[in-house]
Amino acid sequence: MHLKDLKLTREPRHARDRVAIEGHPGLYLRGNSLVVRTPNADGGESFPAYKTEAAALKAWHTVKSGEPVIAPVRTRFDRYALEWVESYRGRTRRGCSDDAREFNRWVIETYAIPYFKRRPLEKIDSRVIGGFIAHLERQGFAPGTTRRYWAVVRSMFSEAVERRHMRGEQIPQRVIIKNEPKQRKPKVLTSEQAKALLEAIPGRYRLLFDFILATGVRISEGVAATWGALRREADGSWSYVVDRSKTEAGEGRAIPLAPGLAKRLVALKLETPFNRDIDPIFATREGTPFLVRNVRRRGFDVARDAAGLPWATPHTLRHTFATWVKQRDGVEVASKLLGHTDSRFTQATYVHAYKPVDMSFMDDVIGG
Repeated sequence: MHLKDLKLTREPRHARDRVAIEGHPGLYLRGNSLVVRTPNADGGESFPAYKTEAAALKAWHTVKSGEPVIAPVRTRFDRYALEWVESYRGRTRRGCSDDAREFNRWVIETYAIPYFKRRPLEKIDSRVIGGFIAHLERQGFAPGTTRRYWAVVRSMFSEAVERRHMRGEQIPQRVIIKNEPKQRKPKVLTSEQAKALLEAIPGRYRLLFDFILATGVRISEGVAATWGALRREADGSWSYVVDRSKTEAGEGRAIPLAPGLAKRLVALKLETPFNRDIDPIFATREGTPFLVRNVRRRGFDVARDAAGLPWATPHTLRHTFATWVKQRDGVEVASKLLGHTDSRFTQATYVHAYKPVDMSFMDDVIGG
């Protein structure tokens, strides 16, 4: 589709006149730009113009499909920032303390508002944010101080995205601060960190991630787990037999289940209508397996941020399992449960220095 090919419902009355396009409800021509009727965050409508035809058509198709679209609402930074300071409730269950709120207000009023001023939120992007970081660096702050002040502003931007005042892609995923020492990311969770992470997992995904931590399976193996893979042993305990794995060596391995976890899985099987051997243990409301990308984005990433563990990934749970098992039963057992053919690979890649813990940790950490 090109501008010259569009048929207007009428002739424009003036240069800024918005004219509907035949056969494309919600798409208009204004001057030489295409505009799209788009729902606003406040429940109203706006008609943002797009720089390219491709961008306009993409937005039009998104609106037509019923998916949410972020439309420019012209929310000023200074007004929104002051409102955010008063309404912010924190990202964890602990909420936002009075001291934290006062610190947030001081950062916003002293550094953020003087820099961003009345700039509309939708006009802020990685270039503008980079300028703000450079502005903080010019104040002579230590890298850690600059990072702390940026964390306040980033929290505000994150909530603005949730409220649909901004788009996620406006905020850079990584901000580089000069002379900041490179920190080595941990690869294993402490029991306290694991508890905090699991407690923050949204309810519908909690049992899945309890299962992943307590068995050491990959996230792809977890979402692929079926009821037929649960096995009752002669002594009355339960095991999970991995029937689908990333590697051939990993298939068919039996992983003992913590008693509390086994009890919860059995209870779920009795409750769910999708309890055939071929049905997924962790299923959607329609009985289909979860998608890895949805589980990670809607379940793990949300909890990781809430628990203050930005470095953690679902694979961190596998490293954690390997380290804990090695501390109790040795690297050979850990290697077997992970589905590795060579325990030296397990030792070099998955086992990390960690304070020994009692292996009742599984039900202690995930609940049982």
